[in-house]
Amino acid sequence: VVNDGVWRVDLTTLAVAGPKLTTGNMGGVLYLFSQNSGMTLSHGGATLVTCNSFSNTISIIDTAAWSVVATLPVGTFPVRAVFSADDSRIYVTSRDGDSITVVANAGGGSAVIGTIPVGDYPFEMVIAPGGATLYVANFQARTIGVVDLVGGVMTSTIPVPDPPQGLALDPAGAFLYVPSGNWSVSVGPGPAFSIAKSGQFSVIDTATRLIAEQVVTGLPPAMLDWNAA
Repeated sequence: VVNDGVWRVDLTTLAVAGPKLTTGNMGGVLYLFSQNSGMTLSHGGATLVTCNSFSNTISIIDTAAWSVVATLPVGTFPVRAVFSADDSRIYVTSRDGDSITVVANAGGGSAVIGTIPVGDYPFEMVIAPGGATLYVANFQARTIGVVDLVGGVMTSTIPVPDPPQGLALDPAGAFLYVPSGNWSVSVGPGPAFSIAKSGQFSVIDTATRLIAEQVVTGLPPAMLDWNAA
């Protein structure tokens, strides 16, 4: 029995507003520090999407009616979703399918309209201004994939030193910000025990698709928070 779902909280009264909406099965999805299944609100606030990783579906929620209006299969192990600027499309990374599912966002009439193969273990995504290019963090491949949304194909990749854990794009679309890192544990021979750690914060020039600046932190990151201001 799946009891996973979404609650809505009124921030004025700090009280639950409406019932819990039941979704598919969500939970820990690995990556660094075992991230959780994603949940994304559209720009206009009318649609909420949950990535039901263990059910291989997404739930599309009408926030005004506070109801699940569609549940769609979206490849294998969906983890993150982003909306196009006009909220007409939803892009979903499937961790085990190494792909992005393209969904036409139309409430109860929403439908899968395409699949784009990308790198190993895709995770976070951002869409460039203009809406023609999407960048995806290919975690296991240690690359940032450059996806042509018009042609529906990943055209190139940008290597980063370690698995990328987050992704942000400046408002002009000129620079990508990417935290990456890793760790490993070794035991023996004998009683010796050690943990090796690495981490970086990289600034990628989207014109040259090269790392323009980099800060070595020496620590694997958990996430990236970004404020455009």
